[in-house]
Amino acid sequence: MLDAVAIVGLLARGVPAECHVALSLSDLPFNPLRLIVLIGWVYLCMYFVQRVNFSPLVPKTYRTTANLVTLFTGTFLLLTLFLIETARKSRETQESFLDILKRQLQHALVLHYS
Repeated sequence: MLDAVAIVGLLARGVPAECHVALSLSDLPFNPLRLIVLIGWVYLCMYFVQRVNFSPLVPKTYRTTANLVTLFTGTFLLLTLFLIETARKSRETQESFLDILKRQLQHALVLHYS
């Protein structure tokens, strides 16, 4: 980062003030976009931990393990469990996998928006 002495030195040489802002932003020790993505990922993981914790797809004996896995993998565990449940229903009822998947997604959307 530019310290106050360097900025005063640049001002004394006649460098415009806009350059100081650009210089100080380019000296950041991190990428702001990556930081925003990381924060978004953490919040998304926490949201899905809540979803997994109260989901009927996860047996009570595996809730702690599922919460830990979801904390690091985000949506992948919930999506995997959803697809496994759909495949199981497809085998039990001898219906098409895509028909059951479509019906479950419609049911999930109705529950989510009601």
